[in-house]
Amino acid sequence: MAWTNRQKGIVKMYARYAGVLDQEYRQLLLRHTVGADQRRPSSTNPRLSQQDFDYFMVIMETRAHLAEENGMTVGRKPKRILSWHHWRDRCPAPGMIDSRQRYILNDFWQKLLPFLSPEQRGPRHEGDSKYWYLHAIAAHALRHPVSSIAKLKRWEAAVLTVALDDKLKHAHKATA
Repeated sequence: MAWTNRQKGIVKMYARYAGVLDQEYRQLLLRHTVGADQRRPSSTNPRLSQQDFDYFMVIMETRAHLAEENGMTVGRKPKRILSWHHWRDRCPAPGMIDSRQRYILNDFWQKLLPFLSPEQRGPRHEGDSKYWYLHAIAAHALRHPVSSIAKLKRWEAAVLTVALDDKLKHAHKATA
């Protein structure tokens, strides 16, 4: 999936503020994205993926932040830059769950909640997480205990997504 015009605008906004020239921008794009074309690196390349965007934004955010810290920025800080760690916090370490997978898992969990008993929805015992049942589903699907959904690996999140989808389908069948 190619980058949207909005995404390209965000990248360019950070690059302009950091004072990154076009030639350097193309070099960064070529070096730090998988889908960049050797002949003509450009953000309009349809092979650039969402993951390329997330990782490239970490680089642009860091460059703009360093430029601001060192007094090397060009122009005024854009109003859309609210936090200097937005993209760095959003982009996980390689192989770890990302924000999109967390969103998908949360979506499945929210759809499953109405089908669960009150005991399964809230804490089991004093001091338990209210997500203990979600952790139990994950532990059953992955065949090992899960302490935190946010610390899952990407493949574990995919397995949990399938498990939640199965639970949801069974819940729909049981109520039909």
